[in-house]
Amino acid sequence: MAADPVRSREASTVTAHAGELPERTREERQAVVLRICVVLGAVGLLVARPDLTGARPVVAAVLIGLSAVYAAALGVVSVLRGRLPVPPAVLTGIDGLLALLACGLTGGVASPMVAALPLVVIAIALRGGHRLGQLVALGLGVGYTVAALLGSDPGVTVGAAVVAGLWWTGFLFATAVLTGVLVRLLERQLADIATTRARAESEHERYLSERALRDRIVSQSRARLDGARVVLHEFRTPVASLTALSADLAAGRLGGDAARRASRLLADHAAHLQDMLDGLADLAVADGSPLG
Repeated sequence: MAADPVRSREASTVTAHAGELPERTREERQAVVLRICVVLGAVGLLVARPDLTGARPVVAAVLIGLSAVYAAALGVVSVLRGRLPVPPAVLTGIDGLLALLACGLTGGVASPMVAALPLVVIAIALRGGHRLGQLVALGLGVGYTVAALLGSDPGVTVGAAVVAGLWWTGFLFATAVLTGVLVRLLERQLADIATTRARAESEHERYLSERALRDRIVSQSRARLDGARVVLHEFRTPVASLTALSADLAAGRLGGDAARRASRLLADHAAHLQDMLDGLADLAVADGSPLG
């Protein structure tokens, strides 16, 4: 039995969605693992360099603790539910705010936590497009400039803090631009792959159609040849009888009852041949052949 095309399409759609969900879950879990790694890095930084917190060690410790709880909660929810209840864009925005606070509380200009800001920009540019990524990069650059002004050591001048803020603003903006370029290149490559695959599938379908047509033509030709053999066989027997009976009658070898039987056989064979010719003509008409 031939498969129902509607059911086949529905089954393929369900299969595609079933394969898409685990892929998203895998990506979200990888992002959660990355958040946990950043928090662990911040904890290690405070343990190794407690002097970076300056006069605010308690505030920095509380912020790192809250960040650890936040990352651990996301990890637990991701494992138990499979999907995070909060949109990824919101979580990325929270990551950016926490990174800016960490920069302000761990040395300002000297804070190594500024390295987490490019990760936020890349995540936003990938999820929301390069335009949104560039806007977020500018916003994070301004936020880092404020954190540098407020969280740096007293020995750091305002000019140095502003220069550092401008440099990181440009770096984050360039990161967003580069991410957008790479995403567009990847999308173009995927589009080319999809076009090539569609063209290959079209060529394959055309090849299958041509092969089916060729097989059908060969089958019809074989059927016609078989029919011609049958017709020749059916004609050969009465024609042989007609030839023999006509020869006997013409030679005068038959007489009386034998001649009358031969005449009836001749008439029967002639009628049989006429019936077969009429049948072939009807078949040719039904087949659309001019022989009809």
